[in-house]
Amino acid sequence: MEDIIWQPKFCTGYDIAIFLDKEYAKEALESMASEEKKARLNELGNEELIRRGINWLEPYQFHATSCLLTTVNIGQGGIWLNADNNSIRNLEESSNKSLEYHSHNVHSMGEAFALMSLFDMWARYAILLK
Repeated sequence: MEDIIWQPKFCTGYDIAIFLDKEYAKEALESMASEEKKARLNELGNEELIRRGINWLEPYQFHATSCLLTTVNIGQGGIWLNADNNSIRNLEESSNKSLEYHSHNVHSMGEAFALMSLFDMWARYAILLK
């Protein structure tokens, strides 16, 4: 995935997978982010969701104190995109070229695009969280 930070894959129904470049993921995992910066990114994510007709105050969850995104939530119905915690912990030793995120309970193309939009926002701003 040279020069590509993340790449989507459409799965069964409306579910999606996202493949995040391993080196980008490792850099985000090793970078600390303040709670204030994480809160601001959640505000920006909420604003994006409101434009899409969804109101969810904190769409982003991060791994411990790092910049690495673990989960994107967009609704009380259990609609999310996340990376497996074991995959995150084993990122350094893994032979995979990417960290995989998988969606859950996505019922429409709009929800899939909302998850991808939020993931893209995080990928663009993650470097600023440091």
